Amino acid sequence: SVQAQTTFTVDGTQYKVTGSNTVELVKGDTKATEVVIPASVTYNGKEYAVKSIGEESYLWTSANSITIPASVDTIKAKAFYYGKPTTIHFSEGLKYIGKSAFGGVGCTELEIPASVTKIEGYAFFSSSSLKKLTLHEGLKVIGPSAFYHPKALESLTIPATVDTIGSSAFAMSEKLTSLKLNEG
Repeated sequence: SVQAQTTFTVDGTQYKVTGSNTVELVKGDTKATEVVIPASVTYNGKEYAVKSIGEESYLWTSANSITIPASVDTIKAKAFYYGKPTTIHFSEGLKYIGKSAFGGVGCTELEIPASVTKIEGYAFFSSSSLKKLTLHEGLKVIGPSAFYHPKALESLTIPATVDTIGSSAFAMSEKLTSLKLNEG
């Protein structure tokens, strides 16, 4: 059997075994214009679920589009940092978005799934094109400067389940004309 901490490569992407049938994506192709994270990969005849995207795994990515499958529950720090994707598709199942995971994305719309409970600081820092941000009930923590300087954002609803909003989480929101805080 493959031991935890074993690494292997499938289709140019490197994975690290984290459990008996789980892996973390540790290094992806940063030159690809479209990144579609697989829900599972097969190595030596064994199938592994892709559960997390590791730190700096797509640092400086050229991707215009990023798709995260439901198998992934964690996106670690700086996973897609310095990238400028214009489309990000998250799936239900994602629970955690790490510090500086994306940085300044080029998306005009972003929907964070209801399964996400924590967005760390600087996760979407300086996403200046972001006009529509959808947050769902279930989210508990929005870290400091998580969405700092979303200069195109016009309206925002904070779900009632949010109990912590870090400093400057939405600072420099020059066009924000509607902010709705739900009871909670």
